[in-house]
Amino acid sequence: MKKRRLIIIAGVLLMVAALASTALILHWQHAQSVVRFQELVSAAQSYSRDHISRGQSIPPTVTLQDLVSGGYLQAKDVRAFDGLDVAFYPTAGGNNPQAVLVRLRMADGTRMVALADGSIQQLQR
Repeated sequence: MKKRRLIIIAGVLLMVAALASTALILHWQHAQSVVRFQELVSAAQSYSRDHISRGQSIPPTVTLQDLVSGGYLQAKDVRAFDGLDVAFYPTAGGNNPQAVLVRLRMADGTRMVALADGSIQQLQR
């Protein structure tokens, strides 16, 4: 009877350990793919600042690929955006609250924009 109880307890402990390990691994993988918005903004600002300091004009749009190829972000930093088309509009804004600051186009054609007034809107296809 005691052997059976010990076997059951050991089995339960192994299942708990396996579930906890799986949960930790999944949490770690998710944490690695999360991109902090401030990092993207800082990269886009640095990109613009560097263009100005070299006497170059700032392009109307800056893509994530531009930021990665320029060394402002690492490819692993933007892995969460794989398959998406993301563009920043560094010269937009000013006094126009409806100016598009960021555009995101998903693989299915859905488009989302972040406006200067702080709102996020889905556009018609």
